[in-house]
Amino acid sequence: DDPYRATYLMEHLGLSGEEPPNDLSGGEARRAALARVMAPEPDILLLDEPTNHLDLSVIEWLEEELARTSSALIVISHDRRFLERVSRATVWLDRGQTRRLDKGFGHFEEWRDNVLEEEEREQHKLGRQIVREEHWLRYGVTARRKRNMRRLGELQTMRQRFRGHRGAEGAATMVASDAAESGKLVIEAKNIEKSFGDLTVVKGFSTRIQRGDRVGLVGPNGAGKTTLLKMLTGELKPDSGSVRLGTNLEVATL
Repeated sequence: DDPYRATYLMEHLGLSGEEPPNDLSGGEARRAALARVMAPEPDILLLDEPTNHLDLSVIEWLEEELARTSSALIVISHDRRFLERVSRATVWLDRGQTRRLDKGFGHFEEWRDNVLEEEEREQHKLGRQIVREEHWLRYGVTARRKRNMRRLGELQTMRQRFRGHRGAEGAATMVASDAAESGKLVIEAKNIEKSFGDLTVVKGFSTRIQRGDRVGLVGPNGAGKTTLLKMLTGELKPDSGSVRLGTNLEVATL
């Protein structure tokens, strides 16, 4: 690999290359991995959710960098704006089938709606054809027996197609188990602090979170959001201060 390109990528991704790998935050590790796959300028670049853990300014730089690359690019992402800016073709995976549109994601929804509308029209036509064939079966003039058996077989096939049609929206069944009442308090933190060597990540932080609260942690990559979250949930012990969790508390992490 060209060492200058590696340095160029790391600088734009907010890294110096001198960071100890074991001390990287989740966002920093993501950016280092991104630089690693982009540095060789491969023939095919596969990116699975590349914008996760990236700041907006880094995402905008990545969009421009990918627009200039000569690599073939396959991207999986939930970031609609990112897909609209970097994609030139769209592959739709739907009900076990793939369909390809030789246009970017910005044209996807119109194309998808047209496909589904055409599918509904075909299903409606099939239903009417089944009604006509059933009417013939009951009241039509008997023709040659061989021809009758063929039409009867075709009717059965149409019925199976009609019954086996899967619409765009699949049915989902979800069951949530009832948890015991946990009380009003969820988390209470008082003056918690955390440092790694000379680096102070959290200092003098206090909060009280109650049932029904919605709290967002905002900050640049490497600021310590994940460390703070781990302390609040009891996964990581603070250097000082205290964290109290509510009774009968169940913690789910994604």
